[in-house]
Amino acid sequence: RLLKALELLYALGAVDANDEEMKLTAHGKCMARLPLDPVYSHLLLQSRKYDCVSDIVTTVAMLSAENVFYRPGGGKQTEEEGDTQMSSVAAKAFAAHKRFASYEGDLPTLLSIYNAWEREAIYVPPNAGGRKAELKRLKQEQRYQQQEMKKQDMLQNANSRMKKRDGGKMNRILHGEWCRRNFISGRALVKAYNVRDQLSDILSRDLHNHGMGWGDDVTKSCETADRELYLKCICAGLFLQCASRVDNEVNTNGKGRNGSISSIQRRRSHNKNIGVGGQNVMGRYETKVGRANVSVHPTSTMFGRNPAPKCVVYTELLVTKKTYIRGVTQVKECWLADVAPNFFKS
Repeated sequence: RLLKALELLYALGAVDANDEEMKLTAHGKCMARLPLDPVYSHLLLQSRKYDCVSDIVTTVAMLSAENVFYRPGGGKQTEEEGDTQMSSVAAKAFAAHKRFASYEGDLPTLLSIYNAWEREAIYVPPNAGGRKAELKRLKQEQRYQQQEMKKQDMLQNANSRMKKRDGGKMNRILHGEWCRRNFISGRALVKAYNVRDQLSDILSRDLHNHGMGWGDDVTKSCETADRELYLKCICAGLFLQCASRVDNEVNTNGKGRNGSISSIQRRRSHNKNIGVGGQNVMGRYETKVGRANVSVHPTSTMFGRNPAPKCVVYTELLVTKKTYIRGVTQVKECWLADVAPNFFKS
């Protein structure tokens, strides 16, 4: 385990392999200041280069909060088709989660959830007043909106009135109510909020105060400006946890890697899996490091996407009867040589 840990730190550029004592590099010392897993520390440090610090801080904070989605049970499986018939509550949860789902994968989805919660919900930490402060803020916002509506009612120009309403702030609701409506774990969001606050404080503090000295860079976001920068940053941080899609190869004699064409078709029809968007095809991948055959976990937003992306990064490897990857996000394979030239040679 110690050897594997050293190999990981070396691959991330945290230790100097030319030094007999394996001392930390400047990058490694910066990683040590962050109370995170080395991979997530490396990911967070890449964010300044891609001008998406705020987005990556949120993503890492959400990754620290497990079980963000609340998925009620009650599904029944039919013997003939093998499909799952969801209960009404489970169907509502599925529909609520669908609005957050990102085509690019799980990490952008987590970012979407937190940003929506921040826009639409009112949350006050216990040390700042808790639920009483939330109710007070809700009443203040409702009072302000009523005053704005009265001002609009006094205007005679219908077009002007419509513009003001369209551009107004949407009605926010309490944290607990928002989580119930969207089937999201309130406890997980609170943990993400606290972790994000702690990380932002460390990044913005001066160096002599045991911080990173990033200052105003902590607020930089590229979510709306250039989503590709965010995905490229994810790729730069998780390049060691990368996998490429494996396609079934069919030879001229009608045989494939896993048997005859008919047997492959039977397996595909028997193993139908419905993912986000109602797609039926599940991608199979091979990891770049270790060459392990893996599949996208059924809880991933990438599960069942058709066509499956050619290259993905992941945050977790889960071994049961099969080996699954979770926290899956789509990237471009050509980025690997750019973000990790010492590891992936073009």
